[in-house]
Amino acid sequence: MRMEYQPEPFLRDSWNRDNDMGLGREDQENSAHKIFRQIELDASRDKELLKYFEAAKKSIQRYKLVIQREKEAREGGLSAKEIEERNQIRRKTHDRMVDDLNLLSRQFQQKGVDNSWRRDLGQTNEQIGRWAERLDNI
Repeated sequence: MRMEYQPEPFLRDSWNRDNDMGLGREDQENSAHKIFRQIELDASRDKELLKYFEAAKKSIQRYKLVIQREKEAREGGLSAKEIEERNQIRRKTHDRMVDDLNLLSRQFQQKGVDNSWRRDLGQTNEQIGRWAERLDNI
C-alpha cells in the first residue's frame, strides 16, 4: 500500500486535531489571541505597519459583529430572504477581512518583518474566519 505525503498541518488544522484530542475551546482561543498579540506587537514597532494592523483589526471586529448579528437573525425567525441578505453581508465582510490580513502580511514582508503568522491563520477563507471567531475583546 502506497502512502501519500501529508504536509505539516497549518495551525487551524492543528486546532481541529487538538479539539479532537480533548483540548478545549479555551486553549484554541488562547492560541488565536497569542497570534493576534504577536501581530500587534510586531506592527506597533512601525507607524506604517500599525496603520495596516489597525485596519485589519477593525475588519476582524466588524466581521465578528456581522456573524453575531447573522446568528441572532437565524435564531430570530427571519425569512429565508432576510437570512440570505445577511449572509451576503457576512461574506463581503469576511472577504474584506481576509484582504486586510493579506495586505498586512505583504506589508510585513516588504518591511522585512516576520509574517509567518499569516500561514498560522490558515490558508483557506474558512480557516481564517474560524481564527477570527476565536478572538474576543480585541
